[in-house]
Amino acid sequence: MNWKTSIIMAHIWVIAYTVEPVMLFLLEPRVPEAKAPLPPELRRGSIFAGLKGVVALGLIVCVTIASLAIINPQFLSTRWPWPLDPFDARIMAAFFALNAVWGLTTYFAGNWGEIRLAVLGMILFTVSNFFLWLVILPLLDKARPNVYGYGVGFGLFSIVLIYYFWRQERVRP
Repeated sequence: MNWKTSIIMAHIWVIAYTVEPVMLFLLEPRVPEAKAPLPPELRRGSIFAGLKGVVALGLIVCVTIASLAIINPQFLSTRWPWPLDPFDARIMAAFFALNAVWGLTTYFAGNWGEIRLAVLGMILFTVSNFFLWLVILPLLDKARPNVYGYGVGFGLFSIVLIYYFWRQERVRP
């Protein structure tokens, strides 16, 4: 957010970042059917151990980044591809915290049919972050640490998720 050149847009983003987590909580289905086991016709087989490992890795990375962004944004800024102020770091933490919850839920699922859309969402998140990094790469200060690590990490994670999604779909009953 740029408070100096676009104050109106910055306020719109603050409102959006405040409304989004509240709406996600309010829109979550809480009816008994939402907690019921997956019907047999929607089951698609067990989840590969490798996919669970990838999801666990993503969970650990997301918890670490979200925690650092909330607890010590100055420390995270020294390791981030662009300078972070405390407000932006804490706003950004919401996305990584949401992905951590996503990963935790996915990790403990028992059937591919339960998590198929969640994995698609993770792929969308990682691929979009990779392409965003490609777009902003020329604007980044190459002297900062992890300028390339951020994008390469998202790119590799995207490839692995896409691979496991493909494998899961290929072997489903």
